[in-house]
Formats: sequence, C-alpha cells, structure tokens
Amino acid sequence: VSDRPIVSLQYDPHNDALVAITGDHQRSSAEVWRIPIDDPDKREKVLELDDVRIMIGGGQVDEQIRLYTGADAFGKDAMSAVSLARQGSEEAQS
Repeated sequence: VSDRPIVSLQYDPHNDALVAITGDHQRSSAEVWRIPIDDPDKREKVLELDDVRIMIGGGQVDEQIRLYTGADAFGKDAMSAVSLARQGSEEAQS
C-alpha cells in the first residue's frame, strides 16, 4: 500500500473493500487507502493527513508500549482516550 506501516486495517462492507490507515509518527503524518477486495491492484489513496497525533490504548498498553511504538499518547480505556483526544483538540484550537 505505502512505504509507511499499516496502523489500522478494517473491512468496508458498503464498498466491499479494505480500508488501510498507514502512519509515520516521525513525520506526524498518515494516509488512508481503499483497497477493493476483488482487485487489490486498484488500490487508491483517499486521504493524506499531516500534523497528526498517534494515540494507542487498551488493556495492555502502558508508557513503555507508547515509547516503543512512538505514539504521542495512550489511554488505559476508551473513556481516558476520549478525554485525551478532547484535551488535544482544545490545545490545537488555542
């Protein structure tokens, strides 16, 4: 898909395609790709984002995992991740 690692991969049943999000924490950028199931060679980049923050989270994630992955932040659970995202959004608007 890209020279960047895939950070998320999901199936889009509406378009019968995979949606891949690739990211590069060192450049603070990400790309979103649509990959048709029946013809993967017809993949297309649908979005490119710059100046993004990478946030990870879940049961086994801690500061050591955040450092290892290069993520900007982590949440122990969904609610803490939402709080972090809101906090980052408010800082960006200031």
